[in-house]
Amino acid sequence: MRKSITSAKALIVFLSSAATPLLPANENSFQSPYDGIDWETHRLHLFDGHVHTRGNTVEEMVAAYHNMGYAAIAFADARLHYPMEDYLEDPEKYDITVLPGQGNRHYSAEAPYSQHHKVWFSEVDYDHTELAFAEAIARVGEDGGLLEFAHPASHIYPMYSDAVGAEWYIEYFDGYDHVIGIEINNHDGPRSLRLFDDLLMHYGPERLVVGFGVSDTQGLRDDGSIGSAGGDFGFSLLISEERDREGLREAIEAGRVLWVDMEEPDADTEELIFPRVTSIDVEPGKITLRVEEGYERIDWIYDHKVIHGGKTFTLEDTATPRQNYVRFEIHAADGATVGSQAFYITEIN
Repeated sequence: MRKSITSAKALIVFLSSAATPLLPANENSFQSPYDGIDWETHRLHLFDGHVHTRGNTVEEMVAAYHNMGYAAIAFADARLHYPMEDYLEDPEKYDITVLPGQGNRHYSAEAPYSQHHKVWFSEVDYDHTELAFAEAIARVGEDGGLLEFAHPASHIYPMYSDAVGAEWYIEYFDGYDHVIGIEINNHDGPRSLRLFDDLLMHYGPERLVVGFGVSDTQGLRDDGSIGSAGGDFGFSLLISEERDREGLREAIEAGRVLWVDMEEPDADTEELIFPRVTSIDVEPGKITLRVEEGYERIDWIYDHKVIHGGKTFTLEDTATPRQNYVRFEIHAADGATVGSQAFYITEIN
């Protein structure tokens, strides 16, 4: 017999005016961020939300990402001015969207080990030495921006003496609904995925938390190719009909995002190869994936453990009566992984 899950937590009250929507309720026993996608008209747009220029120009970086087929990037260099077209000799050459935003490190008692966060869709500028961490986050929301925590594995669990756990992040997810998610492959991905699962267990099915793949590119490598920080190369796939700024933001806010983690491309790479999801179908009690050939296995994950395998997941595959979400990872033989956001479970056996 099926039993409805009811949360003991009070419904979270969000303080920011920017809207991170709760997942839509449905009659399918699963709350899916991929509801409403027309897989015939929507496309998977490559997005890297953590890009540094370092020794390169903005134009060199934009050109490199354009040549690799990316739809959008966001720079993490502080205090670049916008519009980005000011940095480009011929902006019409590049079929790519540069989202306004920046990366900030915040040194304070509230942000252990220089908490690094990424700001998107905002040009807010502030001196982190003059603002408390919470004040800085609030200012981003007041400007209509979104914020995600960068490489949280650098800040959590026993890696550093002043490390923090999921509880520290929960405080900011509770208080500000423009805090949209975390990077999950940057600097020791397993630790970040552990945090991701902890947050999903805490919030499901009340609050959307989005996991992003990024490269944290530190400028181009000597051969002119896109690299990453420490070899942790990744990106996100934003699922939307339009690839303009508005369409991409809508995909991010709704959680219509897949994340990718893979080996760094080299200078000869003309196309990024990874398992291609062609549809995600949710019906009462069942999730079905359609994936192009070329992958090795599909894992369904809860509490950082693989609990099922294959293209489908049903309520009968849940691991425990307390299970409140599931997510998938599609693995290729060459090490590339495509992962999903959470499907929150509203009924179980």
